[in-house]
Amino acid sequence: MAKPVTYHLVDAAPAVAHAKALAAKGMAVRDMMRQCGLSDRMIRGFAAGSYANHRPIVKCTPKTLAAIMSIEFVKSWDPADFVKEKFRALRDSKGISRYSLAQASGVCSETIQYWETGRSLPTRLGNLEKVLAALGAGLEDVTGPVTVEQADDYQVMFAAKGDADYAPDYPCHVCGIIFRSRRLLATHPHPAKKVAA
Repeated sequence: MAKPVTYHLVDAAPAVAHAKALAAKGMAVRDMMRQCGLSDRMIRGFAAGSYANHRPIVKCTPKTLAAIMSIEFVKSWDPADFVKEKFRALRDSKGISRYSLAQASGVCSETIQYWETGRSLPTRLGNLEKVLAALGAGLEDVTGPVTVEQADDYQVMFAAKGDADYAPDYPCHVCGIIFRSRRLLATHPHPAKKVAA
């Protein structure tokens, strides 16, 4: 007759505190999973401090404790930070067609087209990183506000492509930075101030 398997359990409080701290800072569960190899359900449980049946997590295996404690904070990707105009300008500046970029990155050309036209956002950071690696660029090249100089370049570029209606129309009247949405302008340090005449 086989002996029952017994596990050596340790106090789970440090792992629970660590998972809660990472979640409070805004780290996504998928990023935690990628680092430690634990399941989505387990990480959500530790971040909440309890199992699905609402029993508090008090003990865990040393392996689970070590895996959760090894997670380092990584800022999660927010698809709303993606600027389609910058992405399109970056691809055009490299002289690469959508099809060629799709072949080089392994991301389908329809997905790249949807990103450029604003039909969808790159919610999967892995796919965006593959495309940017094929372009020899980083996340900073397709995120952030559009400056006045860039906006002028974009307007000329899109007008030349038959998209003359394009105009980045959310400028900060103090520093001149142009934003692609009212939401981003509203989070700017001085969105409501006006330049005195």
